Amino acid sequence: MRQADGGFGNICLITAPIHDVGDWYDLDDDAKETTKGKFSLGVVDGPPRQYQSRLKFFDVFGKRCQMMIVDDIDDLSYYAAVKVWCDEENRELEIISQRCALIHQPKKKRRRK
Repeated sequence: MRQADGGFGNICLITAPIHDVGDWYDLDDDAKETTKGKFSLGVVDGPPRQYQSRLKFFDVFGKRCQMMIVDDIDDLSYYAAVKVWCDEENRELEIISQRCALIHQPKKKRRRK
């Protein structure tokens, strides 16, 4: 695992190999400790679809991200699974390009005076 903050105290990048046995990245104890908090933004772009499911991201990090950018949403089975997760977690799913979507908390409605 490699961690870098790019000179900013509020940015954390964790790289980890895809686990040979199991269903996702090999997050060691350091990575698990580093990623305990909440995140303003999560980016879902891996692992490569032919190797593993990307849905584990939602199990591990989804509830802790205020907003997520999701790649490869043009895959209909992946879109359907992400949509189910969004519905269950009361999140909005906005398609922002052919392959990319934005997941976020519902916008609060303004009260009229």
